[in-house]
Amino acid sequence: MKKLIIFSIIIICTVLGILKYNVATTPCNINFEEFYPNDISRISKIEICDGSTGEDRYITNRAEIYDFVDFFKQLKFGKMKEQNDSVGWSFSITFFEKDKEIFKSVLIGKKIFSINRIRYEVNVSVYERIECFYNNIR
Repeated sequence: MKKLIIFSIIIICTVLGILKYNVATTPCNINFEEFYPNDISRISKIEICDGSTGEDRYITNRAEIYDFVDFFKQLKFGKMKEQNDSVGWSFSITFFEKDKEIFKSVLIGKKIFSINRIRYEVNVSVYERIECFYNNIR
């Protein structure tokens, strides 16, 4: 009887360990609200920097800020298993509340973001859309 209880405890601990490992290593989708849980009306400007030229442009118009945030909210960020550093980037996107930087992401290629030094792949190619925002900043 004592051996059966010990064996059962070992089996249960093993199963729980495997489940915990699978949950910790399974990529999950994260949305923008998890990176920025504050009210989006607090965002005062968005800086977009072109990685090929280094030129910064700023979205300060409320309607354009909401359009850009709505675009960002549609993205699903999946944490990548491969977390190697990259050389070069397409766009850097920084959100501000007043003059305080509150959230920064770097687009690498067409659909990979680096956020807090962690790489995420988004569900769609976003390069062209971000480039369009960048080119249309007044």
